[in-house]
Amino acid sequence: MRDIVLTSETGSLDYWPKPLPDLYLQEPLMVAFEIPKGATDLMVTGELNQRRWQHKVSLTNLEASAEKASGIDVLWARNQIKSIGLNPDLSADEKREKITQLGLSHHIVTAHTSLIAVDKTPVRPLHLVASDKSIALNRPSGMAVSLPTSNSSPRLAQAGLGSDLLTILACLMLVAGLGLMRLRLKLFGECEMTIIALRARREV
Repeated sequence: MRDIVLTSETGSLDYWPKPLPDLYLQEPLMVAFEIPKGATDLMVTGELNQRRWQHKVSLTNLEASAEKASGIDVLWARNQIKSIGLNPDLSADEKREKITQLGLSHHIVTAHTSLIAVDKTPVRPLHLVASDKSIALNRPSGMAVSLPTSNSSPRLAQAGLGSDLLTILACLMLVAGLGLMRLRLKLFGECEMTIIALRARREV
């Protein structure tokens, strides 16, 4: 069977999937739809063996059983959200508005809605009066922390990085470098004087 369409005496019917897929032998028709107000019958039409086929389904008992069942409305809402997302005739704002409305109405998570858990249990009994109390801070085991007094001045943390030692080492390296440079210049001058003396002897 193909070209399956669902209608009611009140007019068009909002169902999913839409369009309905073709049915083969012994396959059930599974569809999620919202029962219109005042509708008593559902008409299923299609084409079977190149002939028009139709069947009327009573919605009276179906509506009563649907009220007792749980989760059918959520299933319809989820399918409806899929249908809205695939509808090319709706703008992005219209899709967002419709999906948000369905998510809030049926309490489901969508691309534009989420669920938030709120604990309404009171932490303090209503007959007790609230009071303030200082709580000691957690400190490492074996470490004593004294509370600051009015006479004590604030003191910065002594995060020693060895800056004084590094300064002394830098000065020593600078002095050693200057001494080596002076010694090098002295040796270079003596070598130059020796070369000049040798040249003078050869000329003589």
